[in-house]
Amino acid sequence: MIVVAGEIKLAPESAAAARAAAITMGRDTRAEPGCVTYRFYEDLEERGHFHVFEIWETAEALKALTCPDSSDQA
Repeated sequence: MIVVAGEIKLAPESAAAARAAAITMGRDTRAEPGCVTYRFYEDLEERGHFHVFEIWETAEALKALTCPDSSDQA
């Protein structure tokens, strides 16, 4: 399994738009082959500070999402 964890810091006034985009992105990402979980959380103490947590079955599944054209390259 591959675990991806990260954080995103945005201006507080961008937080609402980020939350809305995260709902769609999370739903789409969780539907990808090989995605075990995808979560996007806003920090409770700092508005605009988000945490991303993903688990993938294989590195290949993650790469297929992040580099979709890589299979076309020699």
